[in-house]
Amino acid sequence: MAWTVVLGVLLCLGNLFFLKYSAQTGAAIYSLIFGFTFKMLVQSKIYSQVFLLHIYAIIFTINILAAVTPIFLLMAVCATLALPAITSHNNEPLDLVLRMRRLKEVINVASAFLVFGILGMNMWLNWSASLFSDPALSSKVSGVAWSISTYWGVTFTLILTVTYVPATAYLQNKARKQITREKTALETTEIEQWLNEHGFSFTFSNQLLQCISILAPFLAAPISNALKLV
Repeated sequence: MAWTVVLGVLLCLGNLFFLKYSAQTGAAIYSLIFGFTFKMLVQSKIYSQVFLLHIYAIIFTINILAAVTPIFLLMAVCATLALPAITSHNNEPLDLVLRMRRLKEVINVASAFLVFGILGMNMWLNWSASLFSDPALSSKVSGVAWSISTYWGVTFTLILTVTYVPATAYLQNKARKQITREKTALETTEIEQWLNEHGFSFTFSNQLLQCISILAPFLAAPISNALKLV
């Protein structure tokens, strides 16, 4: 437990250091997300310095949360896979069922966080487009904002995919071995049926909700832009 806390703290501090470094050096991740809109707000002369300072504080807080939240989600997935057995040895398959359920819950929660992050990023980036009276220029700025949001939507979907699929395959393999060892009389089809009934298989019916959760960050930016145009 102590080593887990230490590792989590180190990863969070590393992300925060990278965030500070990006801000100081004007790196692309800073310029294309935070600086993209904030510099335009400053140059517009529409908002007072006090108002801009409040905006800076809010976005700074959001960026800190965005830097540390993925670490907590990653640790939650790892804790799910390493969950101590809460049942007897003879009932270990039921323990694996609990782990599988917890893994899906973590992925769903992670997806919700990432979707709200994409929606917030999209609204933040599109704020600058409203500052231009020229429709053509405003459309170009909105296009850049859409591209940035979509890029991060694809990135977040890939992160969820490479987190969920190997973890599910790992639990599925453990469950199959355990069932085969404890219930040697079962046929292969019966084993596969048990895995399917308890959410271990990669069938469409079992993974529909997880597919939606994983694709949600990717779909968030296009849906946000579509709603804006309605």
